[in-house]
Amino acid sequence: MPPPRLPPTPLRRAVVAAAPAADSLWCNLAPRLLCSRFCVGVVKIAEMMDDAAFAYSDTRNWVNRNKRKVCGGGALTKRKNVRSANGSRRKAARAAVIARGDPCWICGLPINYSLPAGNPEAAEVDELVPVSLGGSPYDQHNLAAAHRCCNCWRSNRSVAYVNVAKTAIARDFGWCTPAQFVRLAKAYEVKTKWTRHGVWPTVADW
Repeated sequence: MPPPRLPPTPLRRAVVAAAPAADSLWCNLAPRLLCSRFCVGVVKIAEMMDDAAFAYSDTRNWVNRNKRKVCGGGALTKRKNVRSANGSRRKAARAAVIARGDPCWICGLPINYSLPAGNPEAAEVDELVPVSLGGSPYDQHNLAAAHRCCNCWRSNRSVAYVNVAKTAIARDFGWCTPAQFVRLAKAYEVKTKWTRHGVWPTVADW
């Protein structure tokens, strides 16, 4: 036998009538409240990142002003430039590479050795094993001629990486200028990143 129903009262009628409105109000306000708290958290994180960036910038500016770095023992010593440590030897090694008149080892195109320094297609002497990775800036076996723009793109990438990229680009395209090769090489890097995530770009993406 079901329990007897309580007689309706004005209070109970008001509660029952206000229930749908209360549910609708909660459904509308809850996401906004959560979103506002999330936004406040994001703003606080952004402020912390800005403070860290300013602190890093101040430290970097101090180091640049003093032209020094702190070593393990606490002593302050000047940072050495390996290429300019022996200027005459570096100039002799560079002159020997320029005298060979080789094409650019990165893109394979000939180099106009009469172009002034700073021109994107001017000749530069590149280290096959970068100096930052322990390569010698004087050994003729570690030096090769390259276009300025090709050398800037290569940075400290390995010779194997450059050869793989060049082979992949040559399989699908060709290039007539160093600037065109650099554009294709950058597009190849984007392509490899996309395929690593399971997305294969179209020809237009190249």
